[in-house]
Amino acid sequence: MKKMIISVVAIALLTGLLSDRVLAQEPVECEAEYSVKAGDWLSQIAQKYYGEATAYEQIVAANNARSDDEYANISSPDLIEPGLYLCLPSAPMAAQQPAPAMANSPQLVGPIWQWQQTQMNNGDLFKPDDPANYTVQFMTDGAVAIQADCNSVRATYTITDNRVSLAMGPSTLVACPEESLGDQFITNLSSANLFFFQAGNLFIDLMFDSGTMSFSPVSSELAGSNWIVTAYNNGREAVVGPLADTELTADFGQEGTLSGSAGCNRYSVGYEASGNNISVGQVAVTMMLCDEPEGVMEQEEEFLAALGTAATYEITGNAMQMRTADDALAAMFTRAAAPATEPAATEPESTEPAATEPESTEPESTEPESTEPESTLADKMENEITLVQHSFNPETSHTSFVCASSGQGLNGVVPDSAGVRFVGPNAGDFDLWGIVGLFQVDPDGTLTFVPERTGGKFLDPNGFEFRRISLSRTLDYFATGEGRWTGDFGLPGRIAKCDPTNQ
Repeated sequence: MKKMIISVVAIALLTGLLSDRVLAQEPVECEAEYSVKAGDWLSQIAQKYYGEATAYEQIVAANNARSDDEYANISSPDLIEPGLYLCLPSAPMAAQQPAPAMANSPQLVGPIWQWQQTQMNNGDLFKPDDPANYTVQFMTDGAVAIQADCNSVRATYTITDNRVSLAMGPSTLVACPEESLGDQFITNLSSANLFFFQAGNLFIDLMFDSGTMSFSPVSSELAGSNWIVTAYNNGREAVVGPLADTELTADFGQEGTLSGSAGCNRYSVGYEASGNNISVGQVAVTMMLCDEPEGVMEQEEEFLAALGTAATYEITGNAMQMRTADDALAAMFTRAAAPATEPAATEPESTEPAATEPESTEPESTEPESTEPESTLADKMENEITLVQHSFNPETSHTSFVCASSGQGLNGVVPDSAGVRFVGPNAGDFDLWGIVGLFQVDPDGTLTFVPERTGGKFLDPNGFEFRRISLSRTLDYFATGEGRWTGDFGLPGRIAKCDPTNQ
């Protein structure tokens, strides 16, 4: 009986050893192969690929199991040499069971990330002189706000696990200084692949292991931020920039006080912010009188009035907009590199007679020009202008025209259930500030302004480029005159009998 028990135990032990050997000999599946670069360490690589630094243990085990072929045996996890090839196993245990995120762990979406540098694996290093000019913010709706030096770019993004990809959209077209890294910044972001965090900073590895971008977070809080005004509503249905040789600033204190320079005088006012809503109280200003540059006192009055109309604000990267309760633009800002200088001590000039009254009331003569009924342009487009349909024959390279709306504007265009129509103003009757634009009329009646059909581009007040614009936004831009056309003129169509006066 004892011999039988001993035999069973021996067989069981032998079976266990054999099963362990069989399991150990099963090949490890490598999901990816990684070439070690200078400065790499295993926990960093694990964080990049699996989102968990402790997964480095699975990398060690996988490589040691396959050290008999092209993968090196890792005797010490703290020592890996550049040039080694690592087997990155699929579905490591650490990736299957990630540690719960800490409440204060950094998040890709939401914060404004300021570019610090891009280290390319060929040794090239791109480091901006002023990181504040290069920011990226991933929004919750899938949009990305990018500030690339002197240009703003809109993009979209997708995230899969710890991989991110960006699709670039419209951009402003400002000519940046020659030493700008704006193009390099956009090129790097377009190649984004893996992202991870270390010490609260964001790192984005580029495709093909070509390099790594590093970012630090920027506060998106209004309180404690400092801004320079780039444009404001002058109260006459126009958004204008500050006069040359003047600077308008806005410093939002932690205790609810907004202060800054109004171009001549210093101002101070209380503010309350909740979410994206803001209210600005009664402003107090110093009493200095400035006579240069011309119009500086009028600018001051208009800017402070615009601040008082602010109802909402939105911070996007290093830019901020304030809008009124009617969603009209009140003011635009760019983030200041440092807080504005302290207010100068009140000088004797502040007691001078209030001679500002005659000067501030003189430029009334400018009002007639600024109050022209520009809104009638949009009204005419909707209800009055004559429109002709443009039909291009690619075989003959000839464009033919037929009457589409005789003096009834866009509302008079009848959709064609058989296909899309392209209509434009009858030449000589109406033009869009010297251009002949086309509208696309879909079978369901949807109207879209399509400047791309005439070889041009349309820029909104922020300089974002559009090749196609919805009708509502088009009419809004035309009514205010805030849009801007670039490119070639359109091809005019002229049908005299389409003119209602000739019928």
